[in-house]
Amino acid sequence: MEAIARKQEQTCRWWLAAIVWTAVIYLTIPMARTIRDWVADTKYLGREMFSWAVLMILLGGGIWVGCYLYRHRGVARTQWIWLGVIAVVYGAWILHLRATVPEEAVHFVQYGILALLLFRAYGPIVGDGTVLVVIVLSGSCLGAVDEIIQWVVPRRVFDLRDIGLNAASCGLMSLGVGLGFRPPILSRAIKPSSFVRVWLWGTITCQILVFCLLNTGLAQADIEYRYPWLKHWLRHTKPMTEYGYFYRVPEVGTFKSRLSPEDLQAEDERRFAEAAGILNEYYSPESYKEFLQTYSEVTDPFLHEARVHLFRRDRYLNLAHKTRENDVLRSQFNSMVAYREHRIMQTWFGWTLAHSRFDLKPETLARLKQAQNLRAQYRSPVSQKMIVQWTQWQLLVGLAISWLVYSVGCMVFCRRVARRNRYSGSARTDPQMPGNCE
Repeated sequence: MEAIARKQEQTCRWWLAAIVWTAVIYLTIPMARTIRDWVADTKYLGREMFSWAVLMILLGGGIWVGCYLYRHRGVARTQWIWLGVIAVVYGAWILHLRATVPEEAVHFVQYGILALLLFRAYGPIVGDGTVLVVIVLSGSCLGAVDEIIQWVVPRRVFDLRDIGLNAASCGLMSLGVGLGFRPPILSRAIKPSSFVRVWLWGTITCQILVFCLLNTGLAQADIEYRYPWLKHWLRHTKPMTEYGYFYRVPEVGTFKSRLSPEDLQAEDERRFAEAAGILNEYYSPESYKEFLQTYSEVTDPFLHEARVHLFRRDRYLNLAHKTRENDVLRSQFNSMVAYREHRIMQTWFGWTLAHSRFDLKPETLARLKQAQNLRAQYRSPVSQKMIVQWTQWQLLVGLAISWLVYSVGCMVFCRRVARRNRYSGSARTDPQMPGNCE
């Protein structure tokens, strides 16, 4: 009895640790942007420090794991190989993020530790190899809640890619535990009730994804219209998911838009005088934020996208001028961005641009064209989070089919395990237990 009580107490401690760590992740959400800006502006640090810090943590954890396994004789060579492969995947992914958003590497630390805590907490409850699946699914749900909280917190934004990054962090850590350490719990007979738990977490994950895919700008505007009291809580939020169209401009690059080619061209030809007048009112860089609040991506996508393209063009035009003498390569890059953004405006927002104060002089445009790297490929980051490969209904139908197949698979495995356990006698199921599928 004392041993059972001690195990229960230890399990409660691991659950408490998992809850506290999850709370720490959520409580740091409002401060994350401030911390990032402080690190970026601090001398001798910079945003790349996040990637290097995570790499050092990964290295320290790898050394500890190596020493731990070395002390335990009989560790198979394949365990070392799997741990090495997973470490390489971690390192390569962190270095990839270092080139774009180095602070995102912190997700590997946050949700890698969370996955370990969930394994220690869930292990005695699940009692078989499905614990690794439960860890990935429950960690993914907690990661999705993380992004939903960011959706309502000022100065933070929701990103579907971060949900995938959180899930991948839990998945990599689960693979490390299962293939590297091979705990005895993985060799135990699987109980039918385990598949009920797996199905439940999978269903919760699916429901969260449906909510995120349905939470578009139009849906949010409709909710605010039906329930005006929600405007106060949603005033800082942006659409979770946006769907649009992919554009390829020859010899310029690619970009995304919320409007179809036909609608974008029609808007430019029909509204150029009005749109140019509004853009002229917000010509000053100081009025950029006010413009975005007044003409959002939901209320006026045409004007919103045009102004964002112009803001990016002007920003890199100024940077090209500042770096022209000291850094030739950087100046070429800045000139390329400014020139390509202007060419996107000329191609698809041409009438509006020509009648506004934002149009560049021919000699300025010629100088940018000459200074840029003509062989460079350009993809405008304006509206880059927009989904263009599939429509909303295609994604929802695909998700529904995936959930149906997933549910059928869980039911089939549940019945097979229950039948095998009944005939083999390796495990007994209580007829009153919900996990008994027979």
